[in-house]
Amino acid sequence: MTGRFVDLETGGQDIAFVYLPKKTASKVKQFLKKFIDIDMYVEQFRSKDIIPEEFYALRDDNSFDINSLDSYGETALTAAIKNENYMMTKEIIDFEFCDYLVKNRDGYTPLQIARQKKADEIIELLESNVTYQSENWEDIKWFYHSDIHDDNSFRMIELMDAINTNKSLKDIYLCSPVFYSVFFARSPSIELGHDTLNIRIIHKKLRKALDMAFDIEYSSSNGTENDFVLKSVTIDQALESVFSFYKVDTHFSNKWQ
Repeated sequence: MTGRFVDLETGGQDIAFVYLPKKTASKVKQFLKKFIDIDMYVEQFRSKDIIPEEFYALRDDNSFDINSLDSYGETALTAAIKNENYMMTKEIIDFEFCDYLVKNRDGYTPLQIARQKKADEIIELLESNVTYQSENWEDIKWFYHSDIHDDNSFRMIELMDAINTNKSLKDIYLCSPVFYSVFFARSPSIELGHDTLNIRIIHKKLRKALDMAFDIEYSSSNGTENDFVLKSVTIDQALESVFSFYKVDTHFSNKWQ
């Protein structure tokens, strides 16, 4: 009896070719078209260029978790970035085929992996889509953590660490509705009631001086007459604006110089 080879994905990056009778081979191929497991799902994004049509329905299928880890411990998004399949990475983000904050088995988010890969275009794309909220300082520090030579992340951790070590400010934050809200991955927004203090990191190429890394924007619930914006401020100036915002009676001792 004549037959043909059927390509079967093994759950990793390998494919096994199995020789089957023609009738059996046809049934197997039909079955595989209907059955999609997480390994098959992730592998498509890890190594292919085109999203299968049948995958689009999976986003709304409660019986299939698009954020699960495959046998290699990766999500569709972390696998695509780790494999430097950036064309597919953009497709995943555009069509929301995976949550942007789901960690892989090693504990890294897609954004952290992109930073490790120095994939600037993907970093920018993720940063413009990620919103992260937490009431736990360690979570925030973890979120910003990456290569210590990443100047943007390092300066933000430096500023947040300084804020967190001030007892008066820390007590206020812990009583506020939102401890830290991180918008667009690098822009913390400290909120108390309806007043908001936004801290935006400035890329080193856009700074007026090496020690100036932040823009500070203050929005008051009492009207715009109390609003202010500080452009290209140092860590000292950023902290002083935070102290002023919360009317904390303290003086920051500069330990960063």
